[in-house]
Amino acid sequence: MLKKRFLLCLAGLSLVAGACQQATTQETPSEPVATLQAADILALYQSYADAFPAAALQDFYKYCFQDRFGPAHLITDSARCVAYIERETAEADSLGGPRYEPLRFCNGYVRVNLSAVADGLLDAPTLANAVRQSATQPDAAQLAAWPAQWDSVMVQLHELSTLPTHFADDSTAIANLLAEGKYVYHHSRTFNETYHYHYRLVRRDIFDAELLPRLEK
Repeated sequence: MLKKRFLLCLAGLSLVAGACQQATTQETPSEPVATLQAADILALYQSYADAFPAAALQDFYKYCFQDRFGPAHLITDSARCVAYIERETAEADSLGGPRYEPLRFCNGYVRVNLSAVADGLLDAPTLANAVRQSATQPDAAQLAAWPAQWDSVMVQLHELSTLPTHFADDSTAIANLLAEGKYVYHHSRTFNETYHYHYRLVRRDIFDAELLPRLEK
């Protein structure tokens, strides 16, 4: 039984590493991605939980999915994207969270806080253009492989000494979502109410070249 579980873990981790390696194509960052071992996944989760103690499993799922697929949709109307960023920035009660958050599941994307726009470090058109460049549509094969890749992450998370609140319910909800052929999940209500974190996803190489120099001024 132990041997079987060990082999399942190895197979699952290979799927996760493969997912991240697939993300390092010409359309996505060329930065090398470390192979995700069991300890890496647990350390990644612990780091995330330390930064966002109120986060639920669905928030960590969103973190991993976003770093695997990015914005995961095509943005063709730049003007509308700019207007939406400006409206969300103006209407937000507050803008919590880090100024920018490099995601570490695949090292592929960065969450850029709208506070950078509110504070004048970035303008909405610059951020919208970076998001537009970052948006790619995942193909059917990549999406079809994702449920097994997430399952391999779940194998490791079950080893946590303390499971997140509502872990069982969230696990079932995510499994049902994937079984229905759906993939995108929202942040938990508790996460949104606690952190007021408004951000946009930008591909890592685009962020480093076009946005980071402005944010470091």
